[in-house]
Amino acid sequence: MRADISDSRGGEGKGRLLGELKRLLKEAPVLARRGEETKARKLLARGKKLALEAGLQEDAFVFQASLLRLENKFDEMVRVLVPVVESPGLHLRGYAYVRLGFAQDELKQYDAAIIFYSRALDDPLYDTPGKAWNNMGNAYAEKGEFDKAILCYRKALDSPNYETPGKAWYNMGLAYFNKGSFEEAIECLRKAIDSPEYDTPKDAWEKINAASAKLGLTQAAEEAAAMAEGERIPKADPLNRIMDIMGDDRNKLAEYVAKPGTHYSDVLVILSGWPSVTSTESLLDGGLSQRLTQGGACFIKTSGQGILIDPGFDSLRYFSDMGFHIREVTQVISSHRQRPSYQELENLAYLADQWRNYDTAAKERIPIQFYFDLSTYKDHPLEDVADENIHPLEPGQPRYSLPGDIELKPFETKGSLKSSFGFWLEARLDNGQKRCIGYTSDTGFFPELYTKLADCDVIIANLSDSSVDDIRDNKLSEDHLGYTGLLKLVQGTNAKLYIVSDFRGGAGDARIELVQKLAYDLKKDKRKAEIIPGDVGCLLDLRDLKMLCSSCGEFTSHKRIVVSKPETAFGRLRYLCKNCLLG
Repeated sequence: MRADISDSRGGEGKGRLLGELKRLLKEAPVLARRGEETKARKLLARGKKLALEAGLQEDAFVFQASLLRLENKFDEMVRVLVPVVESPGLHLRGYAYVRLGFAQDELKQYDAAIIFYSRALDDPLYDTPGKAWNNMGNAYAEKGEFDKAILCYRKALDSPNYETPGKAWYNMGLAYFNKGSFEEAIECLRKAIDSPEYDTPKDAWEKINAASAKLGLTQAAEEAAAMAEGERIPKADPLNRIMDIMGDDRNKLAEYVAKPGTHYSDVLVILSGWPSVTSTESLLDGGLSQRLTQGGACFIKTSGQGILIDPGFDSLRYFSDMGFHIREVTQVISSHRQRPSYQELENLAYLADQWRNYDTAAKERIPIQFYFDLSTYKDHPLEDVADENIHPLEPGQPRYSLPGDIELKPFETKGSLKSSFGFWLEARLDNGQKRCIGYTSDTGFFPELYTKLADCDVIIANLSDSSVDDIRDNKLSEDHLGYTGLLKLVQGTNAKLYIVSDFRGGAGDARIELVQKLAYDLKKDKRKAEIIPGDVGCLLDLRDLKMLCSSCGEFTSHKRIVVSKPETAFGRLRYLCKNCLLG
């Protein structure tokens, strides 16, 4: 049985509270549409606080979902609202259903959205049915069911207390346009323009221009185009909106600075997705191509140091997605010149600088130290980083000592990249144990690679590229390790674990199959090795070589981790313990 808002603390007082909560839910989206997100967040935060103080926990979730909407976190909106939307203690049920419908709209689940909007309309306490009807019309329009969409827009216009008729007229005009009824479209679009609250007349004029052109009304089309051009100049000074946008950006940075980061120590993290790709599949699927061209990095956190290696496209995003913070980075190593990734180096330096400006304690710390190959050192983009914080790494030097009792021995790689290097790194862990980590960088195979990476506990091997001749006929590449070079590397070394990274998707996603073939070919030589494909989210505890399960978040021996195929084409691999694998 639904709780009555008048059950406690006086019916009149609770009624006023409910009215105030509804007002805040209505006004916040209006402010957000104007670009005043800071004010919108303040209203929603106030509503959430009022609800919690009054003991209306379920209604507070509606405000929480509205805050998530401002951050475009639609999956989270659904997760927050579904458990409470039918709770007897929820008074803002219609508002909850409308937000669920909106989230499903954004997730392109239009049938689910329509169901949620219908349930909002079934709530007798929901006092803005016009909004639900309008949104339902949008969902039908997205499905191409324009007649149903038009019916919904008309119901929105017939609804009492509907405050944005201009929006419904505009949407109805679009629906008529898309079904080829251009005269009706023009009529609706003009009614949108005539609506006092409609604040984007330029959009309507542009659509009238298109509809008039379809009807062969050249003069009317030209007049509409002229009106659209005139509407490009706003009637009010947008200064306040600009200030709000800039304020939002500062607030987000301040929120980021306050985050603690992770408490991990002695870990190795792979942050590399697909560095480059030219697969046929990607050329036919723009969204797939966007996923594939995301590069990354790897990160070693040990001995009080955080070493980010070869940061590429999206490495900071992956770094943040896994909970890490810029405060955890002490050194950056770039092993070869990669101009396309220079922007990420600039982003990293900028974020570190902003963090130091906001966090007074950070100013006392030594700034991030950048270690570059000679080519990158000569033309790096970090103009605002002090020279004393940028260092060249020369493969000819026997070893470098980094803070935290870390030893680094760079070695020259082979291939087309000048001055590039791989390295052997030794770190003393918190428990006093030493771990040796090898990193091939992008290199062709050469016999000395065995000795360069001898005695490594873990080797990160950049496959880089492989061809049919390489995989089938064992033909070595001069510029990349490839399958054959990787096979030879494993045969000539004795690491406890090999992590294969830097795959190329030019011939499809065969990451798991390539590792399986390595195991198959090694077995013929009676050589057993622990090899896994590395992807974003691969996290290894260096103390006991346990890996983080992608599902339950527990650490399990790398020997018991099963690498599962991605759920979508070229998606992220999953590292599952046996319990999670079995469900």
